Amino acid sequence: MDTNKLIDNTEILNLLDRLKAQFSAELEYELYKQLLSTKFLSPLTEDSLNGSSIRKDTLNEESMIKFISLKDQNGNDYLPVFTDWNELKKWNKTNGIKTQVLTFVDYKAIIKERNSKFKGFVLNPASHNIIFDRDLIDEVCRINDESVMIGIPEKYPHEMVEALQDFLTNIKDVKRAYLLLMIRGGTEKSYLLVVESKGNINDIFRKLAKVVSKYLVKDELVDFVSLSQPFGKSAVEGQKPFYEKIK
Repeated sequence: MDTNKLIDNTEILNLLDRLKAQFSAELEYELYKQLLSTKFLSPLTEDSLNGSSIRKDTLNEESMIKFISLKDQNGNDYLPVFTDWNELKKWNKTNGIKTQVLTFVDYKAIIKERNSKFKGFVLNPASHNIIFDRDLIDEVCRINDESVMIGIPEKYPHEMVEALQDFLTNIKDVKRAYLLLMIRGGTEKSYLLVVESKGNINDIFRKLAKVVSKYLVKDELVDFVSLSQPFGKSAVEGQKPFYEKIK
């Protein structure tokens, strides 16, 4: 693939920034889904055509290539991985650096190949610097096989919903809100609060978290997602909001 072509991962960068501002399990899940469906840049060594750290059929390329690696404080090797050219240039400003365009699944094949020296990869090491070790890579890849069920909680949290309704009447930027039950992988349960708002959604989520925390019992969780996100839209399809601002 021509690596001079634009690699645009704006959505992933936005998700990374939002997760940094406030962690949300649902945002993390959305990020992992995006990672599985996009392409990344990997820098190569200058002599990459003279040898290889992987089989050439792994990437369906005719030439053999070698990847630049980074070492952590314990001497473990990691692949540097970049969402776009701007992130790559933050790390290395050299013009004409050799690169290879790869997918998340490609990285899994490289890292988990027998005798591979790589313990994982580092996403945008000059900025976000997020380490994906072998276990996390496996976890992300399992998303393709994981079922997510959405519905109404069997034991509806009426007191929590009433508190949310009272609170939301004073938040002018929130138009609608939905409370659902989410079950991931058949066992992992959490409430799912879907909010439609034109305001600062992360700030709204922080305020809502303080409200719901008073009504959660041990091991109960609430995930927050904006209705503007694809997951939020699909989650509320056919559902009625527990709160809707009166026009």
